[in-house]
Amino acid sequence: MKEEDAISLLIDTGCSPEVIEHCKAVARYARKIAQDIKACAKRKGISINIDEEAVFLGGLLHDIGR
Repeated sequence: MKEEDAISLLIDTGCSPEVIEHCKAVARYARKIAQDIKACAKRKGISINIDEEAVFLGGLLHDIGR
């Protein structure tokens, strides 16, 4: 799924523009947290696999059906 598809789902389920903007902000922040976790783990010599795109989409869709 692409970001555009997720936003279309939010629109189709009746999310307001304000909720959609909130979801976009949450998605960006979630991605940043995932990136920070990976960077911290790498500095400590730990291999961690986080699917940043899945984290982003999860953040984007967290209020679906609201």
